[in-house]
Amino acid sequence: LVSRKGDMPRAVELDQRLVDLQPVDFLARYNLACSLARAGRADEAIDALSRAILLGYDDLSHMEADPDLASLHGHPDFQALLGD
Repeated sequence: LVSRKGDMPRAVELDQRLVDLQPVDFLARYNLACSLARAGRADEAIDALSRAILLGYDDLSHMEADPDLASLHGHPDFQALLGD
């Protein structure tokens, strides 16, 4: 909800808190990646996505189509995560 209102620094902060509370929750890390990507923090977003995948996130087709990650689509590390 916070990210929908455009307060990306606050969204990143809240998602980071969730990751701190649930460090092995791949969905918390995926959501953090989305907030980071929307905040223009591509390298951190890709790191969070990498960790989400290592923890079990496997919906790569959703990741590729997720509008929250649109800013990463041209990034070679994002493409590598997709296996392209």
